[in-house]
Amino acid sequence: MKFLSGDFDAMPEGLAPLRAPRQRDGIRHEGEGVVAGGEQDAGREGGDGFRIAPDPPGPPPVARPAVLLADTTGELRGFYAAADIVFVGKSISETGGQNPIEPAVDARPILVGPHMENFPAISEDFQTARAWCQVPDADALGTALTHWLEHPGDARETGRRAAALVASHAGATDLMVTHSLP
Repeated sequence: MKFLSGDFDAMPEGLAPLRAPRQRDGIRHEGEGVVAGGEQDAGREGGDGFRIAPDPPGPPPVARPAVLLADTTGELRGFYAAADIVFVGKSISETGGQNPIEPAVDARPILVGPHMENFPAISEDFQTARAWCQVPDADALGTALTHWLEHPGDARETGRRAAALVASHAGATDLMVTHSLP
């Protein structure tokens, strides 16, 4: 995301979920410029010039981080609710993607890569409803993100379509129970 840092003075705080082993020491992926902050990384700048936020319960960051790397399990729902734009992880590489329903519930505009094989029916519904923006690669991800930052109304409309799609499927469990029980 370094390509965006100089282009948007008022760029909203980002969220970059990172799947990594839970540990207190830092994890660095040099080729990607991604840093997962352990306590020793707090307040330091990462490879792309983003300030690293400490893992809770560490001290508060010296400055508000531009990107928050989350290496926790089960807490993304809260991060999604606070995000302006959500990129669904594991969808650029051939790992099948993560579930897009959680950010959709909160009407968040969703970006995904080409690999959403783990959720074929959901992916088809989201694509048909234009409830997300699916991109073919990382370069296109940057282009789509830039478009949404420059045109926040387009991002909000995509988020509204995502929330409407999820709401249209609400109650499926009750319906199945009602029709399954004698």
